[in-house]
Amino acid sequence: MTALIVEDVKTTSDLIKERIKLVSNDFTSLEQAFTLIEAYDKILLKSYDIIFWDINMSTGTSFDLLKRLATEDKITFENIFITGEKESEFIISALKFSAIDYLYKPLDDNELKSSIEKAIL
Repeated sequence: MTALIVEDVKTTSDLIKERIKLVSNDFTSLEQAFTLIEAYDKILLKSYDIIFWDINMSTGTSFDLLKRLATEDKITFENIFITGEKESEFIISALKFSAIDYLYKPLDDNELKSSIEKAIL
């Protein structure tokens, strides 16, 4: 399986990557994007099974990019959100993009593992 982590804080992205590796051996590729533009470019170039999204990025929200990808019919992956955002509007938006899960930082390993397992099924 392949995955992309979209998170604008490198240390946080690195930590998420390590947590994913700790709870799952299913990934052959686990890449990172630190901006929405970088994420967009990577999604166009490669097919991912799962994308792990932070919501608030420096140039917008992950939903801004997901809306663009939806209009271009480019959403071919499962969505898991990993965020500190607890506002209901974000949770509703995640549901509209068929989120497998909406996890809060700091990550709970059991919840992360469960989310990955749901995405694989």
